[in-house]
Amino acid sequence: LSESVTICFVNTLLIVVVIVLCLVDIARRDKAEGRSANTHWVAPGLNFDSGMAAMTNVVYSYAGQWMYFELMQTMESPGDFPRAFLVTGPFMVC
Repeated sequence: LSESVTICFVNTLLIVVVIVLCLVDIARRDKAEGRSANTHWVAPGLNFDSGMAAMTNVVYSYAGQWMYFELMQTMESPGDFPRAFLVTGPFMVC
């Protein structure tokens, strides 16, 4: 289980790094093209429905992350979790 916690933190760190790299690249391209790289805290024209839709997309994307630890806890031999994940993971992605 401790190995999974480390992997979870590394996964979260990688997600943050990728987002930061994308934002830096967008700002760099805008500056190179002479456009202003100003952004808004809230998108112009954002209403409640589209804001909630965006927020639920993010929540839905990461909501299953806790489930790995629950599944491992209930397994008869938690050491088999990586093997089970390798077998079922591709089917979940498809």
